[in-house]
Amino acid sequence: MSGLTFEGVVQQKRFPVVIRMRNPPLFCKTPYMEGNRAFLQLSTRRPIWNSKHKLWELPLSWFNDIVRKCALRWGTVYVIQPFNEMEKCARACWDALGLECNCSCMGKNHGTGQPSGRWYEISDACAILWEGESLRISVVHTKNRPS
Repeated sequence: MSGLTFEGVVQQKRFPVVIRMRNPPLFCKTPYMEGNRAFLQLSTRRPIWNSKHKLWELPLSWFNDIVRKCALRWGTVYVIQPFNEMEKCARACWDALGLECNCSCMGKNHGTGQPSGRWYEISDACAILWEGESLRISVVHTKNRPS
């Protein structure tokens, strides 16, 4: 996955890109297909087309569902979300069910139950000052990719 850049991922047109920032809205850029608005709609709220940036604006709460739907439809989806290099990984990350991960593992241990290695649990959670934030790019694939 090395060599991925924010600009390169956002400008490619083959796979959808879901961008989750700390604050709403959620952004989704999809390859053009007739009916994308209806496909992305998960409730009575409608996706908003941002013509300046050529992407959809969605409620932040739709993050997990939109990533899953896009992965099922296109087989692959790029996910861009913030992480903090100073935040340490903990049981909350290991036991997570959703796709949101902000800690320093950058998703490596997310939802694994118990990561491999010699981890020493000091507590269930850890509070650390957020000094700075970076974006990470991950690629989500479905097990059964469409042909």
